[in-house]
Amino acid sequence: MKKRILSFLLALVLIATIPVIVSPITHAAEVLETGKAGPNITWTTYSDGRLVFSGWGKMEDGKHWLVKNWYRHDPVHVIFEEGITYIGAYSFYSDAVFDSVKTITIPTTLTSIGEYAFCGTALTSVALPESITQLANGVFY
Repeated sequence: MKKRILSFLLALVLIATIPVIVSPITHAAEVLETGKAGPNITWTTYSDGRLVFSGWGKMEDGKHWLVKNWYRHDPVHVIFEEGITYIGAYSFYSDAVFDSVKTITIPTTLTSIGEYAFCGTALTSVALPESITQLANGVFY
């Protein structure tokens, strides 16, 4: 009788732990804001410091980016997803506004980067794909 009760209790413990094993708890980053960065490109800022550009084609040049709102969220990791072919001139240009940017992820679809695109960031290294055929003046100045 004791073996049956013990077996029953052991079975209950195993059944109770299955949901924990099958579906671990994950915490998704909160979306802070989204907007447009070109006719076919959107940007999204997340609470974990990511700024993600998604879509396809060319990003707008950034001389007017300060009217955009993503800079307010101090992006740390900037990610350009596959499909984007051009990073706009002056997109991250600033003396201090974008000094939070530490890393960028560049897609293999990217072919060019506009002038002074990352001027004023805190980037220390960047891996450029072989697909890039044109880097304008002062891109990483």
